[in-house]
Amino acid sequence: LSEPDAAADYPIHVLLRGAAVDEPHLRRLVCRYPIVATLRDGDRLLPIEVACRAGLGRSTALALAVAVADLPVGPHDGPVCPHRGPCFGRTWWYLACECEDELAGVLAEVINAKGLSWERRRELCHLTRERVGPGGETGVGASLLECATPVCRGILERALLFVGRFEIVGAGPRFVDHEIGLRVYLARDRGPDAVTQPQGVAGTSPKEATHVYLKCYVSTKFWKKEVAKLKPLKLGNKYFETVEHFQVQEGELTMKAVQCCIAIEKPCATLHTILDRLQRNNGTPSHRHGYRLATIIRVLGKELLLLHERGLVHANLGAHSCGIFRRQWKITGTSGILRAGDPVPPDRC
Repeated sequence: LSEPDAAADYPIHVLLRGAAVDEPHLRRLVCRYPIVATLRDGDRLLPIEVACRAGLGRSTALALAVAVADLPVGPHDGPVCPHRGPCFGRTWWYLACECEDELAGVLAEVINAKGLSWERRRELCHLTRERVGPGGETGVGASLLECATPVCRGILERALLFVGRFEIVGAGPRFVDHEIGLRVYLARDRGPDAVTQPQGVAGTSPKEATHVYLKCYVSTKFWKKEVAKLKPLKLGNKYFETVEHFQVQEGELTMKAVQCCIAIEKPCATLHTILDRLQRNNGTPSHRHGYRLATIIRVLGKELLLLHERGLVHANLGAHSCGIFRRQWKITGTSGILRAGDPVPPDRC
Protein backbone atom coordinates (compact mmCIF):
# COMPACT_ATOMS: atom_id res chain seq x y z
CA LEU A 1 0.00 0.00 0.00
CA SER A 2 2.90 2.38 0.64
CA GLU A 3 4.96 1.40 -2.41
CA PRO A 4 4.52 3.51 -5.58
CA ASP A 5 4.43 2.11 -9.09
CA ALA A 6 6.63 3.17 -12.02
CA ALA A 7 4.61 6.39 -12.42
CA ALA A 8 5.13 7.20 -8.72
CA ASP A 9 1.43 6.57 -8.04
CA TYR A 10 0.33 4.68 -4.96
CA PRO A 11 -2.43 2.03 -5.03
CA ILE A 12 -4.97 4.44 -3.52
CA HIS A 13 -4.43 6.91 -6.38
CA VAL A 14 -4.79 4.14 -8.93
CA LEU A 15 -8.03 2.98 -7.30
CA LEU A 16 -9.42 6.52 -7.26
CA ARG A 17 -8.68 6.95 -10.97
CA GLY A 18 -10.18 3.58 -11.90
CA ALA A 19 -13.17 3.23 -14.19
CA ALA A 20 -15.28 1.60 -11.48
CA VAL A 21 -14.47 2.98 -8.05
CA ASP A 22 -15.42 0.79 -5.10
CA GLU A 23 -16.14 3.54 -2.54
CA PRO A 24 -16.96 1.22 0.41
CA HIS A 25 -13.65 -0.59 -0.16
CA LEU A 26 -11.75 2.72 -0.30
CA ARG A 27 -13.38 3.92 2.92
CA ARG A 28 -12.39 0.71 4.70
CA LEU A 29 -8.87 1.06 3.31
CA VAL A 30 -8.24 4.58 4.64
CA CYS A 31 -9.88 3.76 7.97
CA ARG A 32 -7.64 0.74 8.49
CA TYR A 33 -4.46 2.32 7.07
CA PRO A 34 -4.67 6.08 7.72
CA ILE A 35 -1.20 6.67 6.31
CA VAL A 36 -2.49 6.16 2.74
CA ALA A 37 -4.53 9.39 3.02
CA THR A 38 -1.26 11.36 3.35
CA LEU A 39 0.53 9.98 0.27
CA ARG A 40 1.17 12.12 -2.82
CA ASP A 41 1.30 10.69 -6.34
CA GLY A 42 3.75 11.48 -9.13
CA ASP A 43 2.00 14.82 -9.73
CA ARG A 44 2.23 15.69 -6.00
CA LEU A 45 -1.52 15.24 -5.55
CA LEU A 46 -3.10 13.98 -2.34
CA PRO A 47 -5.81 11.29 -2.47
CA ILE A 48 -8.44 13.92 -1.61
CA GLU A 49 -7.29 16.04 -4.58
CA VAL A 50 -7.42 13.05 -6.93
CA ALA A 51 -10.90 12.22 -5.64
CA CYS A 52 -12.11 15.77 -6.30
CA ARG A 53 -10.67 15.80 -9.83
CA ALA A 54 -12.28 12.43 -10.52
CA GLY A 55 -15.65 13.78 -9.38
CA LEU A 56 -15.63 11.70 -6.20
CA GLY A 57 -15.47 14.76 -3.94
CA ARG A 58 -19.26 14.81 -4.06
CA SER A 59 -19.21 11.56 -2.12
CA THR A 60 -19.35 12.99 1.37
CA ALA A 61 -18.77 9.60 2.99
CA LEU A 62 -15.52 8.99 1.10
CA ALA A 63 -14.23 12.55 1.59
CA LEU A 64 -15.10 12.37 5.28
CA ALA A 65 -13.22 9.07 5.70
CA VAL A 66 -10.11 10.53 4.04
CA ALA A 67 -10.32 13.74 6.10
CA VAL A 68 -10.64 11.89 9.41
CA ALA A 69 -7.83 9.48 8.49
CA ASP A 70 -5.50 12.43 7.81
CA LEU A 71 -6.30 14.47 10.92
CA PRO A 72 -3.02 15.63 12.52
CA VAL A 73 -4.30 15.30 16.10
CA GLY A 74 -6.21 12.77 18.14
CA PRO A 75 -9.84 13.46 19.09
CA HIS A 76 -9.37 13.89 22.85
CA ASP A 77 -7.10 15.60 25.36
CA GLY A 78 -3.78 14.05 26.23
CA PRO A 79 -0.95 12.82 24.02
CA VAL A 80 -1.44 12.87 20.27
CA CYS A 81 -2.26 9.45 18.78
CA PRO A 82 0.91 7.42 18.11
CA HIS A 83 0.34 7.25 14.33
CA ARG A 84 -0.07 11.05 13.98
CA GLY A 85 3.32 12.15 12.64
CA PRO A 86 4.44 15.34 10.88
CA CYS A 87 3.07 14.08 7.56
CA PHE A 88 -0.54 14.14 8.78
CA GLY A 89 -2.80 17.15 8.24
CA ARG A 90 -2.35 17.98 4.56
CA THR A 91 -5.89 16.92 3.70
CA TRP A 92 -7.23 19.14 6.49
CA TRP A 93 -5.30 22.12 5.06
CA TYR A 94 -6.59 21.37 1.56
CA LEU A 95 -10.23 21.24 2.74
CA ALA A 96 -10.04 24.63 4.47
CA CYS A 97 -7.78 26.60 2.15
CA GLU A 98 -7.42 25.11 -1.31
CA CYS A 99 -10.56 23.31 -2.53
CA GLU A 100 -12.64 26.50 -2.97
CA ASP A 101 -15.33 25.42 -0.48
CA GLU A 102 -16.27 22.33 -2.52
CA LEU A 103 -16.00 20.24 0.65
CA ALA A 104 -16.97 22.86 3.23
CA GLY A 105 -19.66 20.49 4.52
CA VAL A 106 -17.05 17.81 5.25
CA LEU A 107 -14.91 20.37 7.08
CA ALA A 108 -17.92 21.40 9.19
CA GLU A 109 -18.77 17.79 10.04
CA VAL A 110 -15.22 17.05 11.22
CA ILE A 111 -14.65 20.21 13.26
CA ASN A 112 -18.07 19.93 14.95
CA ALA A 113 -17.74 16.22 15.76
CA LYS A 114 -19.12 15.51 19.24
CA GLY A 115 -15.99 13.67 20.41
CA LEU A 116 -13.63 16.49 19.45
CA SER A 117 -12.58 18.52 22.49
CA TRP A 118 -12.21 22.29 22.39
CA GLU A 119 -8.44 21.98 22.78
CA ARG A 120 -8.29 19.74 19.70
CA ARG A 121 -10.53 22.09 17.71
CA ARG A 122 -8.25 24.95 18.55
CA GLU A 123 -5.18 22.94 17.53
CA LEU A 124 -6.79 22.08 14.20
CA CYS A 125 -7.76 25.70 13.52
CA HIS A 126 -4.29 27.03 14.32
CA LEU A 127 -2.41 24.37 12.39
CA THR A 128 0.52 25.84 10.42
CA ARG A 129 1.79 24.96 6.96
CA GLU A 130 5.14 24.02 8.49
CA ARG A 131 3.36 21.50 10.76
CA VAL A 132 1.84 19.59 7.84
CA GLY A 133 5.00 19.58 5.74
CA PRO A 134 5.76 20.70 2.18
CA GLY A 135 3.26 20.83 -0.64
CA GLY A 136 0.57 23.28 -1.64
CA GLU A 137 0.93 26.98 -2.30
CA THR A 138 -0.87 28.67 0.61
CA GLY A 139 -0.03 29.54 4.15
CA VAL A 140 3.73 29.63 4.52
CA GLY A 141 4.25 31.06 8.02
CA ALA A 142 0.51 31.45 8.72
CA SER A 143 -2.17 29.44 10.50
CA LEU A 144 -4.96 27.50 8.84
CA LEU A 145 -7.56 29.91 10.24
CA GLU A 146 -5.77 32.85 8.62
CA CYS A 147 -5.52 31.13 5.23
CA ALA A 148 -9.00 29.52 5.11
CA THR A 149 -11.57 30.70 2.59
CA PRO A 150 -14.26 33.07 3.97
CA VAL A 151 -16.86 30.29 4.18
CA CYS A 152 -14.50 27.83 5.86
CA ARG A 153 -13.19 30.52 8.19
CA GLY A 154 -16.74 31.18 9.35
CA ILE A 155 -17.23 27.46 10.04
CA LEU A 156 -13.98 27.25 12.00
CA GLU A 157 -14.67 30.42 14.00
CA ARG A 158 -18.10 29.18 15.01
CA ALA A 159 -16.64 25.82 16.04
CA LEU A 160 -14.23 27.64 18.37
CA LEU A 161 -17.04 29.45 20.17
CA PHE A 162 -17.60 27.97 23.63
CA VAL A 163 -21.35 27.26 24.05
CA GLY A 164 -21.78 28.95 20.66
CA ARG A 165 -20.93 32.36 22.11
CA PHE A 166 -17.54 32.84 23.77
CA GLU A 167 -14.31 33.06 21.78
CA ILE A 168 -11.43 32.03 24.02
CA VAL A 169 -8.43 34.37 23.83
CA GLY A 170 -4.96 32.88 24.17
CA ALA A 171 -3.67 29.34 24.26
CA GLY A 172 -5.29 28.30 27.53
CA PRO A 173 -6.59 29.39 30.94
CA ARG A 174 -5.22 32.54 32.59
CA PHE A 175 -5.62 31.04 36.05
CA VAL A 176 -6.05 27.50 37.39
CA ASP A 177 -7.00 26.41 40.90
CA HIS A 178 -6.83 22.62 41.08
CA GLU A 179 -8.06 22.57 44.67
CA ILE A 180 -11.56 23.82 43.76
CA GLY A 181 -11.44 22.70 40.10
CA LEU A 182 -11.47 26.19 38.60
CA ARG A 183 -10.16 27.46 35.28
CA VAL A 184 -10.41 31.14 34.35
CA TYR A 185 -10.24 32.08 30.66
CA LEU A 186 -10.17 35.45 28.93
CA ALA A 187 -12.82 35.40 26.21
CA ARG A 188 -14.69 37.58 23.75
CA ASP A 189 -18.45 37.45 24.11
CA ARG A 190 -19.71 37.36 20.50
CA GLY A 191 -23.34 37.47 21.58
CA PRO A 192 -26.03 34.82 22.11
CA ASP A 193 -26.90 34.72 18.38
CA ALA A 194 -23.36 33.98 17.15
CA VAL A 195 -24.14 30.49 15.83
CA THR A 196 -27.24 31.68 13.94
CA GLN A 197 -25.36 34.25 11.85
CA PRO A 198 -25.05 33.77 8.06
CA GLN A 199 -22.34 31.50 6.69
CA GLY A 200 -18.93 33.13 6.98
CA VAL A 201 -19.93 35.37 9.92
CA ALA A 202 -19.41 34.39 13.55
CA GLY A 203 -21.63 36.74 15.52
CA THR A 204 -20.41 40.10 16.70
CA SER A 205 -17.07 41.12 15.20
CA PRO A 206 -14.00 40.78 17.47
CA LYS A 207 -13.71 44.59 17.70
CA GLU A 208 -17.31 44.95 18.92
CA ALA A 209 -17.31 41.89 21.19
CA THR A 210 -17.27 42.37 24.95
CA HIS A 211 -14.33 40.86 26.80
CA VAL A 212 -15.19 38.66 29.77
CA TYR A 213 -13.49 36.51 32.34
CA LEU A 214 -14.97 33.03 31.95
CA LYS A 215 -14.78 31.04 35.18
CA CYS A 216 -15.31 27.31 34.58
CA TYR A 217 -15.85 24.99 37.54
CA VAL A 218 -15.52 21.22 37.32
CA SER A 219 -17.62 20.75 40.46
CA THR A 220 -21.03 22.30 41.10
CA LYS A 221 -20.23 22.77 44.80
CA PHE A 222 -18.01 25.85 44.50
CA TRP A 223 -20.00 27.21 41.54
CA LYS A 224 -23.25 27.12 43.54
CA LYS A 225 -21.48 28.81 46.45
CA GLU A 226 -20.53 31.80 44.27
CA VAL A 227 -23.87 31.91 42.45
CA ALA A 228 -25.67 31.91 45.81
CA LYS A 229 -23.94 35.21 46.59
CA LEU A 230 -24.88 36.73 43.22
CA LYS A 231 -28.56 35.78 42.89
CA PRO A 232 -29.97 37.90 45.76
CA LEU A 233 -28.08 41.04 44.65
CA LYS A 234 -29.83 41.72 41.31
CA LEU A 235 -27.66 44.77 40.75
CA GLY A 236 -28.27 45.19 37.03
CA ASN A 237 -25.58 46.00 34.49
CA LYS A 238 -26.00 49.76 34.17
CA TYR A 239 -23.78 50.66 37.13
CA PHE A 240 -22.13 47.34 37.89
CA GLU A 241 -20.23 44.79 35.80
CA THR A 242 -22.41 42.26 33.98
CA VAL A 243 -22.27 38.78 35.53
CA GLU A 244 -23.94 35.73 33.96
CA HIS A 245 -23.97 32.17 35.26
CA PHE A 246 -24.95 28.99 33.44
CA GLN A 247 -24.41 25.26 33.23
CA VAL A 248 -23.28 23.28 30.20
CA GLN A 249 -24.34 19.66 29.86
CA GLU A 250 -21.36 18.71 27.69
CA GLY A 251 -18.07 20.03 29.02
CA GLU A 252 -15.79 21.51 26.37
CA LEU A 253 -13.10 23.27 28.37
CA THR A 254 -12.76 20.74 31.19
CA MET A 255 -14.01 17.55 29.45
CA LYS A 256 -16.58 16.86 32.20
CA ALA A 257 -20.19 15.79 31.70
CA VAL A 258 -21.54 18.93 33.40
CA GLN A 259 -19.63 22.18 33.48
CA CYS A 260 -20.59 25.22 35.56
CA CYS A 261 -19.60 28.67 34.35
CA ILE A 262 -19.69 32.32 35.39
CA ALA A 263 -18.97 35.04 32.81
CA ILE A 264 -17.82 38.37 34.29
CA GLU A 265 -17.60 41.45 32.08
CA LYS A 266 -14.03 42.76 31.80
CA PRO A 267 -13.41 46.53 31.80
CA CYS A 268 -11.47 48.20 28.99
CA ALA A 269 -9.37 49.91 31.68
CA THR A 270 -9.48 50.54 35.43
CA LEU A 271 -9.21 53.84 37.24
CA HIS A 272 -5.94 52.58 38.72
CA THR A 273 -4.49 52.13 35.22
CA ILE A 274 -5.50 55.65 34.18
CA LEU A 275 -4.10 57.26 37.34
CA ASP A 276 -0.86 55.31 36.97
CA ARG A 277 -0.56 56.43 33.35
CA LEU A 278 -1.09 60.09 34.33
CA GLN A 279 1.50 59.82 37.06
CA ARG A 280 4.09 58.34 34.72
CA ASN A 281 3.49 61.04 32.09
CA ASN A 282 3.78 64.25 34.10
CA GLY A 283 3.03 63.55 37.74
CA THR A 284 0.38 66.25 38.04
CA PRO A 285 -2.92 65.99 36.10
CA SER A 286 -3.87 68.98 33.95
CA HIS A 287 -7.05 70.99 34.54
CA ARG A 288 -8.79 68.98 31.82
CA HIS A 289 -7.73 65.68 33.33
CA GLY A 290 -8.72 66.88 36.80
CA TYR A 291 -12.20 67.75 35.57
CA ARG A 292 -12.59 64.34 33.95
CA LEU A 293 -11.42 62.56 37.11
CA ALA A 294 -13.90 64.57 39.19
CA THR A 295 -16.70 63.52 36.82
CA ILE A 296 -15.66 59.87 37.06
CA ILE A 297 -15.53 59.94 40.87
CA ARG A 298 -18.95 61.61 41.00
CA VAL A 299 -20.46 58.84 38.84
CA LEU A 300 -18.84 56.13 40.94
CA GLY A 301 -20.06 57.85 44.12
CA LYS A 302 -23.66 57.71 42.87
CA GLU A 303 -23.25 54.01 42.09
CA LEU A 304 -21.81 53.37 45.54
CA LEU A 305 -24.74 55.25 47.13
CA LEU A 306 -27.17 52.94 45.31
CA LEU A 307 -25.31 49.99 46.79
CA HIS A 308 -25.42 51.34 50.34
CA GLU A 309 -29.12 52.25 50.06
CA ARG A 310 -29.81 48.55 49.53
CA GLY A 311 -27.91 47.59 52.65
CA LEU A 312 -24.88 46.28 50.74
CA VAL A 313 -21.17 47.00 51.07
CA HIS A 314 -18.41 46.41 48.53
CA ALA A 315 -15.67 45.82 51.15
CA ASN A 316 -12.88 46.09 48.58
CA LEU A 317 -13.45 49.42 46.85
CA GLY A 318 -10.49 51.14 45.27
CA ALA A 319 -9.15 52.47 41.99
CA HIS A 320 -8.58 48.85 40.92
CA SER A 321 -12.30 48.02 41.30
CA CYS A 322 -13.60 50.92 39.19
CA GLY A 323 -13.56 50.29 35.44
CA ILE A 324 -14.62 51.83 32.15
CA PHE A 325 -16.88 49.60 30.01
CA ARG A 326 -17.10 51.21 26.58
CA ARG A 327 -18.36 54.67 27.65
CA GLN A 328 -19.80 53.77 31.07
CA TRP A 329 -17.92 53.71 34.36
CA LYS A 330 -18.95 50.81 36.58
CA ILE A 331 -17.97 49.18 39.85
CA THR A 332 -16.33 45.76 39.51
CA GLY A 333 -15.72 42.89 41.94
CA THR A 334 -19.46 42.47 42.57
CA SER A 335 -19.15 38.73 43.23
CA GLY A 336 -17.74 39.60 46.67
CA ILE A 337 -20.34 42.19 47.70
CA LEU A 338 -21.66 41.63 51.24
CA ARG A 339 -24.72 42.43 53.28
CA ALA A 340 -24.11 45.16 55.84
CA GLY A 341 -23.02 43.51 59.09
CA ASP A 342 -21.72 40.30 57.45
CA PRO A 343 -18.14 39.28 58.35
CA VAL A 344 -15.60 40.41 55.76
CA PRO A 345 -13.40 37.60 54.38
CA PRO A 346 -9.61 38.20 54.37
CA ASP A 347 -9.45 38.55 50.57
CA ARG A 348 -11.86 41.54 50.69
CA CYS A 349 -10.03 43.51 53.37
